[in-house]
Amino acid sequence: MAVSKLEVGRVYRSKRPHAVGHGYINDRQVLWISAGGDEVHYDSPALARGVNFKCCSSKDFLKWAKEDITEQLPKDGWMSWEHFLEMQK
Repeated sequence: MAVSKLEVGRVYRSKRPHAVGHGYINDRQVLWISAGGDEVHYDSPALARGVNFKCCSSKDFLKWAKEDITEQLPKDGWMSWEHFLEMQK
């Protein structure tokens, strides 16, 4: 995946998905990409309570990301870890 493939509003899954607090997956939704494409701000159920977003270099985000999974998400929010496991069967 390349920086040019990242889109604001889309949700990406890790190369190594795992469960995080409250029974969700460590997915990330891109909130902002810098003009030069070198920085990404994202939201995730993996973030601590009270943290609105996290930022990282686009290089690090791309190392972490496997694929865009926006279309697989339930309409009401993040995918649960249980639902993810059911999909893997």
